[in-house]
Amino acid sequence: LPGSGKRRTLIVSDDPDIGPLLYEFLKMDGHDCKLWDYGPLGLAAALRLEPGLVLITRADGLGVRLCRELRDAYRELPIILMSAYSEDWARNEALAAGASAFFKMPFELKDLRDLIGQVTAR
Repeated sequence: LPGSGKRRTLIVSDDPDIGPLLYEFLKMDGHDCKLWDYGPLGLAAALRLEPGLVLITRADGLGVRLCRELRDAYRELPIILMSAYSEDWARNEALAAGASAFFKMPFELKDLRDLIGQVTAR
């Protein structure tokens, strides 16, 4: 947000535990957060909000498609795709779709904070 020092962060999650946890953690960390569900509303919200960071909490077809659509709309937008999948295919598919980083769940909040710092500094 101009002049506020807060990063506008969109969390796209349909997980009733992870989404609110990320929202509270990032809000405490100084982010201006919005939490949205998947599908057209997630993309529409992202396009309206012009976020400075997006976290997507699934690496399946919906999450990867949303990542690809966001990357097409915002070439420089930091996007972190999060997933419980640890297989190489999940990471490779996320990065091929344009994710700035792939982050394995479960996770430590400190590690997520560090990764956010890395992808937003690029």
